[in-house]
Amino acid sequence: ACPAVALCVAGHDHPGGYGRTLVINPKDGLHTFGRVHHVTLEAMLEAKRGSTSYATLEVYDHDVAVVGVGAATSRRLQARSISHWFPYDRVGV
Repeated sequence: ACPAVALCVAGHDHPGGYGRTLVINPKDGLHTFGRVHHVTLEAMLEAKRGSTSYATLEVYDHDVAVVGVGAATSRRLQARSISHWFPYDRVGV
């Protein structure tokens, strides 16, 4: 797996969903949660009549916020530092 991947977002599944990868811990051979978050956004059809449903992503240095509106769920997901993925100077980007 690519170490730069922290979040996979998909849509739509009517109830929505969340999960994390499972990896084998090399020390004891047991499964443990990995670092990649998997988010499936709720279907817009789940919004009540006359309302809306959507989400935006806010990317910060150590976490990602999924900000839901209407029927969409909000989440804050911890991630590795963005500077780990992009070690160069991002001024002007």
